[in-house]
Amino acid sequence: MSFNLRILSYVLLLDLFVHTFGLYCLHHCSLPYRVSHLPYFSADFEQQTFELIKSKERAAVVSQLFDQVTNKEVEVKQEFQQLQPEFAPSTALLIPQKEPLSLDISTPFKISDHPFNLDSETPKFLSPDEETFLTWQSQSLITPSSQGTLEDLFMISELLPQPCPYDGLEMLAESDHFDISVEYTQRQFRPGYIFKITFTPKQEILFKRIAHNYFFLLDRSNSIPRARFALNKEIVSKALELLKPQDSFNILLFDDKVCRLSEKKLLWNEQNIKLAREFLTKQSHGGYFAATELYGSLGKIIPDNVSDHEVNTVILLSDGDTYLSLDKQRQTIGEWTTRNQGKVSLYAAASGGGNNLPLLELISTFNKGSLIYSYDHRLLAERVLQLLSSIRNPIGKQMVATAITADKQATILLQPKNQRLPDLYQNRPFVIYGSINRLTDFVLFLQGKYYDHHFDIKKNICFEQAKVGAPTLEKLWTQLVVQDLYERFFEDGNFKHLDAAKHLLIPMQLPLLFID
Repeated sequence: MSFNLRILSYVLLLDLFVHTFGLYCLHHCSLPYRVSHLPYFSADFEQQTFELIKSKERAAVVSQLFDQVTNKEVEVKQEFQQLQPEFAPSTALLIPQKEPLSLDISTPFKISDHPFNLDSETPKFLSPDEETFLTWQSQSLITPSSQGTLEDLFMISELLPQPCPYDGLEMLAESDHFDISVEYTQRQFRPGYIFKITFTPKQEILFKRIAHNYFFLLDRSNSIPRARFALNKEIVSKALELLKPQDSFNILLFDDKVCRLSEKKLLWNEQNIKLAREFLTKQSHGGYFAATELYGSLGKIIPDNVSDHEVNTVILLSDGDTYLSLDKQRQTIGEWTTRNQGKVSLYAAASGGGNNLPLLELISTFNKGSLIYSYDHRLLAERVLQLLSSIRNPIGKQMVATAITADKQATILLQPKNQRLPDLYQNRPFVIYGSINRLTDFVLFLQGKYYDHHFDIKKNICFEQAKVGAPTLEKLWTQLVVQDLYERFFEDGNFKHLDAAKHLLIPMQLPLLFID
């Protein structure tokens, strides 16, 4: 019995030793040797096994790659699976540069579901026109995503071209494209209220732009000092830089005669800008005996045959000097304004002393423009360039404003009158003044044209949400009302209209524009 037990013990020890040695050898052998001795082994099973091993190595490499371009670590799945889209970095890929560009391009990225071969694929940059800024050759690794923003994405200007990406995306003006602000104040000398409504185009909106035609008029008569004439020529030379493609321009100098850069308007381009600057360089002051009558010569200086579809702007650099009598002033200014019919917007620019500012302001505001004035000659250039920057993108013309209220006891008057309303510009607030006898809500319609297309802007005006404005609102309103009296004076020459204007201006301590 004891002999049998001893034999059985030896057998068990031998079997244990054999199994232990077998496991040790299997553990230290290569994977192909092990899987080849597994039950039910096949060639397909061997290929699948090696693909799983390569997939794990590839996942580790991808993880290291994204760790280098992002600040977020990417988890490597322990199961032998490919990297899936849920492991894409949540932040946009950051490409460092010295300064962020102003070009607003929003294309976040995510990881594609497609596999890739790291050994044979290298990154490259493509142009924005292809709508994919970072891709890989062959199979795509990084593709555009519809989620997220690119507030943190900066592009390098040297790597990407800068064509405008917004071609064809411009829009006609609509109600939602404008913010409004409303101010009001109670009248001092009459019952009721004065209000001011400001339409501000939203910066993120890309508007359709109307072609712009400019006329630069330089007075070189003997009333203009030579140094001031030289500065005015420099202003025009700098102003040419602010024009845009498809715009046109012309330069006219006048004293007792008119000298033109061109008999027809010139398209804005480098060649014509060079031609214009050479023309200005050659032009000299008119001299002591060079005299002119600006207001009597307006019909000769400003062309009548301007395009109805374009926006036409005149920049007049003059002192507004005149020797005409009051009646002659009435006739010449009234006749040209009537013939113009708002086709040309006139902006007058003057500096220093010795200017007839009231007449320059009158003729400007009557023709949809304004007066730009600086006592320092050197600062006038900055004022004129600021003006041109604000009106260089016209988006509407032939503007009409209408107020409608459900309150039958409310009376609303708007200024300026429609024939004197300025054009609508992308970079300039559009302001409407009005009077109302009681603070009641109303709807304001602003209508205009883009070439042959009409557009409507509708805003609900609520005084509960308005802020109280300064008393100077009534002064601005009074100046606009007085223009209606001047218009009647131009028509019939009745001095009672001027007396009525004085009655309104004197209490507000405003200057009289006509003095006989």
